[in-house]
Amino acid sequence: EEDKQEDNTSGSSQGNEDKPENDNKQKVDGDKGHMGGHNPDYQPEKITPSKSDGSLTDEVFNEAMKSLSNMSENTRDRMYVTLPSLNEDDVIVSTKQIAKIYKDYYVKYLSTPRLLANSVNRFKEWKKSQSGTISYMAKEFEMKKAADNYKKSLTSKTGIINMNKIHSYKFNDDIFKKIQVEPGAKNHGMIMFIDWSGSMSQNIDDTIKQTLNLVMFCKSVQIPFRVFAFSDITRAAFYKEDHDDYGYSSRAARDLKNNPFKHKHGDLFIENVNLIEWLSSDQKTPEYNENMLNLYRFGEYHANYYNHRRHYDSYEEPIDMPSCMRLGGTPLDPAIVASLTIVKNFILKHKIQKMNTIFLTDGCGHSMYNTVTTTDKGNLELDYGSENADLVIKGVDKKNYPYESHRFTKSTAVMFDMLRQSTGTNIVGFYVTSRNNASYYDISNFLPEGAGYDGVDAVRKQMRKDKVGTIVGNGYDELFIIPKKNLKIVDEEAKINPDMSIAKMKSEFGKTLKTKKISRVLLNKFVERVA
Repeated sequence: EEDKQEDNTSGSSQGNEDKPENDNKQKVDGDKGHMGGHNPDYQPEKITPSKSDGSLTDEVFNEAMKSLSNMSENTRDRMYVTLPSLNEDDVIVSTKQIAKIYKDYYVKYLSTPRLLANSVNRFKEWKKSQSGTISYMAKEFEMKKAADNYKKSLTSKTGIINMNKIHSYKFNDDIFKKIQVEPGAKNHGMIMFIDWSGSMSQNIDDTIKQTLNLVMFCKSVQIPFRVFAFSDITRAAFYKEDHDDYGYSSRAARDLKNNPFKHKHGDLFIENVNLIEWLSSDQKTPEYNENMLNLYRFGEYHANYYNHRRHYDSYEEPIDMPSCMRLGGTPLDPAIVASLTIVKNFILKHKIQKMNTIFLTDGCGHSMYNTVTTTDKGNLELDYGSENADLVIKGVDKKNYPYESHRFTKSTAVMFDMLRQSTGTNIVGFYVTSRNNASYYDISNFLPEGAGYDGVDAVRKQMRKDKVGTIVGNGYDELFIIPKKNLKIVDEEAKINPDMSIAKMKSEFGKTLKTKKISRVLLNKFVERVA
């Protein structure tokens, strides 16, 4: 699968090599105007004074005037734009359609039932291996929630005098009747958006297993949820009978006609995105189990493909996938725009009081900088002139948002702020690095300006302790940076032998359980937020 170049601007596939330790402490050289220390090729500009009066030569003066002229030409105009409307059914590939695509695909293309049966058995074994830890975490969650409610209970004065205490009013201020207030548990909700880009192929299996753990937990404690993958594959590819036609399902990011958003004159052009809904708390049990299996198979296929295993025995052979499900680009900003509608509707439907919207990526998307205009004939087309303007998105809940389209991390942060302000949701990010250890660029892209190496070192220090680094800001309420090697779930059992003391056994069980919980990073961090 090919991925867009923009997907990896944050370090997914370029700039991932760390600088040597001695280079990591270098500062910006203000005299030379470049990052790092000594530049052997650097030559200071020579300014030759006039021989007659010591002033700058005409040549240098003219160059300075040209520079001022260029600065004037580069001044950007401000342009106000609106967002297109969206019906969520137009952007979502439903759970029912996903189940149908896979069912049709298996009947048509897989002639060996043994492969299907073996994959079912592998999934059942894996799911059973996860159930014990998830059940424990669910029980721990319920106990903590009950304890917190007990601690938060309070006695409130009603303002009505307790006549049984009226006699003590001269020496007792507390003569009012009281009621016991038990704050009810918040009604939580979770929607997750997974990056379906080509660069995710090496991490998609572990990502899916982490996601399935989170879903199983939510189902266990009855937290409403939806799980989407955001893809730029042409929508028609998901609704055609032959899902193995690669040409037909090619991406059409900048196509106004085949686009889920209803654009009009003056809108910011939102590029193509489709939200593949794998799982939902609203699914009936048979469909839920079926899509769990299909998602598991998807991860297994990529794990084997990425490891270049060309020959399998009867147990390891993975199940192939319909081509429309393949990994593509990273339409992150379009997915955020779509989530404005989806999160609002979800909150209203389930009466959510505490909403958490999760975005998991291994890179950054790219900015959208074109607007929609009307031709003389009344047709809509893209206005490429807006690329040189500073765009301001107006009218989102009666607020304006400067959209820094020329800086991709800033533009995404604006989209997240819009989502937060419009829906009240918490925005949680999980960023998976492409290498086993997080590079300088993996971390620095999400830090505030000026954080430098000290900020990167602080995040790395936390990673060594907690297996994950946390950054607040840049659009996220919390962003968790996960080194690739720490995405894998650990399920090793405690090493117990008869010669151990009871205290030692207890310690070993505690360490093993802690390792299991920490390795389920998506679930563990989610529980911390909602418990």
